[in-house]
Amino acid sequence: MQELIFFIVFVVWYAGALIVSERIGKNSRLGEEWTFFIGFMFTPVVAAILGLSLPKKQKP
Repeated sequence: MQELIFFIVFVVWYAGALIVSERIGKNSRLGEEWTFFIGFMFTPVVAAILGLSLPKKQKP
């Protein structure tokens, strides 16, 4: 039973990091890769706050 709970938490955490990196990371100065890394290592909430607080990426 503990393995199932761990698997569900892992999948939700991973999906959250992917969603944050795709939605917020594209327009953030951090970029998608760093936003995903921060979201996966810490929490997706921290990555979202960090991505929204930094200035937007400038378009050429």
